[in-house]
Amino acid sequence: MREYNEEELENFLKKIDSYLEKPAEIIIVGGTAAILAYHISDATQDIDTWNNIDAVKEAYEKAKKETGYDIPLSRTIVADPPYQFEDRLKLYSPKKFKKLKVKVPEVIDLILQK
Repeated sequence: MREYNEEELENFLKKIDSYLEKPAEIIIVGGTAAILAYHISDATQDIDTWNNIDAVKEAYEKAKKETGYDIPLSRTIVADPPYQFEDRLKLYSPKKFKKLKVKVPEVIDLILQK
């Protein structure tokens, strides 16, 4: 399976944002959060979210077709975040997106999830 780097992931999220008809929020966890928010020089095969992705599903499918990136995007079933981690989420690059709000765990919470 292909791996995607920081630039590719960010461009893919921008493309999802461009197809959204109304505001939506996703909470990205795992490797993608580490790559995007903390610039870990790595690559990942997928985008794991903590929350439901129904609000972005249609835009996601359109972004896949346009970019040719077959990046799986789904709610994770294996993360075990620290207590009340959602209270400490950080907004990822608010100026990069018009309708998509992307949140990521703060660095200690992200480390503890692994």
